[in-house]
Amino acid sequence: MILMFLRSCFFTSFLSSLFLFSSSLFAFAADDWCIENPAHPPCEGLPGNCTINSDGSLGGFVADTANVESTSICGFFSKNIPYLARYTQVCDSAVVAGNAQILEYAQVYGNARVFQNAIIFGHARIFENARVYGFAFVYENALVCENALVSGHAYVYGNARVSGDALVFQDARIQGNDILFGGLHAH
Repeated sequence: MILMFLRSCFFTSFLSSLFLFSSSLFAFAADDWCIENPAHPPCEGLPGNCTINSDGSLGGFVADTANVESTSICGFFSKNIPYLARYTQVCDSAVVAGNAQILEYAQVYGNARVFQNAIIFGHARIFENARVYGFAFVYENALVCENALVSGHAYVYGNARVSGDALVFQDARIQGNDILFGGLHAH
């Protein structure tokens, strides 16, 4: 039984390596598919890697210091559990977990956390100690930063900024040029 598992594990790893090798020859020249402009490296030049999503699609850039929940095949081939689109960035000590989705050109950095079923997209940025979770959406050019929390079915979008110790939860909408900061709550 153990021998069968090891044989299966080896074969799966071999196929994954073969797939990656052949993909790198024909689909892209290197493992830098997530770097749109080499003159402006992701995460301000921090070391890291372009990733693969669990569905096999090309994922975004994850700095070596950041943490994106992943699964591996026999400890070799790692795939993101959350979905990261090709040009997204997870930098510094940021964490992305669960069924979260980071799409388009969104960035998560600092000590920020995005988890559960949260969706971040457009040019939105989540940073410092901000937390976005539940079924929350943050998109367009919105910023969530400092110690702000966005959760539930809340939406933060447009050029909105949520900062300080602000809480956005339930079905709240922070939009346009709205600014929510300090200890204010929206629900």
